[in-house]
Amino acid sequence: MVRKNRVERVTCLGASAVEFGGKYMMTNASEPTTTVSLATRLPELDAVRGLAIVLVLLWHYGACQLEHNPGTALNFIRQALGICWSGVDLFFVLSGFLIGGILIENRESRNYFRVFYLRRACRIFPLYYGWLAIAGVLFALGWHHRVPTLFADRTPFWSYLTYTQNFFYAGQGTLGSPWLGVTWSLAVEEQFYLLLPLFVRVVSAERLPYWLVWLVLAAPVFRLCFWYFMPNQGAGFVLLPCRWDSLLMGVLGASLVRKPGFIHAVRRNERFLYILLGVIAAGVTILRVTKQGYPWSFGTQMMGFLWLAVFYLVIIILSLYSGSHWMKRPFRVGWLQRIGGISYAVYLFHQPVSWLFHQLLWKDEPRLTTLPRFATTCCALACTLLLASVSWRVFESKCVSWGRGFTYRARVP
Repeated sequence: MVRKNRVERVTCLGASAVEFGGKYMMTNASEPTTTVSLATRLPELDAVRGLAIVLVLLWHYGACQLEHNPGTALNFIRQALGICWSGVDLFFVLSGFLIGGILIENRESRNYFRVFYLRRACRIFPLYYGWLAIAGVLFALGWHHRVPTLFADRTPFWSYLTYTQNFFYAGQGTLGSPWLGVTWSLAVEEQFYLLLPLFVRVVSAERLPYWLVWLVLAAPVFRLCFWYFMPNQGAGFVLLPCRWDSLLMGVLGASLVRKPGFIHAVRRNERFLYILLGVIAAGVTILRVTKQGYPWSFGTQMMGFLWLAVFYLVIIILSLYSGSHWMKRPFRVGWLQRIGGISYAVYLFHQPVSWLFHQLLWKDEPRLTTLPRFATTCCALACTLLLASVSWRVFESKCVSWGRGFTYRARVP
């Protein structure tokens, strides 16, 4: 019991929310086509991104802060929010879907690698390294003595600079400090995008889906190996080979929607997709009921991650290509699209802001035990959203605009 509670508390520090500043389109306004490209922004995908960050916030600001008190209404809410940790999986699938699509479309470009990495750097690096710099300044000013738990970290700082902190997290069985712990998922994605461009460039378009399926199925095998041969269960949660099924599932989806007839097949078989969503939801519920529904659980690592990857890919496809108005309506909600637009900064800021508020006011980790503590969390949420909005308007958007100046060029025949 002690081990489980420790791991649960540590896992509350991590999630993923890489936000893409690119623009996406369907080339025909009247009917969805098989093209998703960098041209006109798709608000539905902003809403999907917004849904993912809302799940992350519900996990960290809700489930992780509520006390375990069996038989109470608050404990029921805590249990209901127990699956919200999977917001990280939705971000992984969406990441693979969008970036994989960009690479597939531009695989023949003569400046393929250069443009891809420059655009990624313009989107991810400025805020990330700026946040690391702030952490370094606060540490130099002695804040690690004033709020020690906020900066308590055995992971070497250079690992954050090189996006290798997840290797240390896997060995330690922790997710670092509240200030930087959430960056494990950014490390996973950056490692993935070092490999994906070459993979897409080398593998033929015809064989790509088959290779993707085999690699997706390999991820549970990696998790099984790490489960038995590592001293803790954290490796299966934070290492790239163990998590690339979600990322590659998104790439698979990007490949399939570019196949002739696939979108029409989705609409013809939309009822089957809803049945599939229901079956997966029932399976995840069974994992939750049997105490196997957390990311460090054996059942989740063997089956749950893969089920959730399929579930979220279906959600993304239906959000774009469903013929049902009721299915598309949630992805046209304005506030959800707006929070999706600032989700990268919200992700980086939300845990440090919450811990800082609770440490300074209550000398304790974030807990929803009293009304004043609840108000503190609400203030932290408002501050996070405000800081993320300012970050986007005055800083991130400028970097993204500069990155869009790098364009892919067709290969000369």
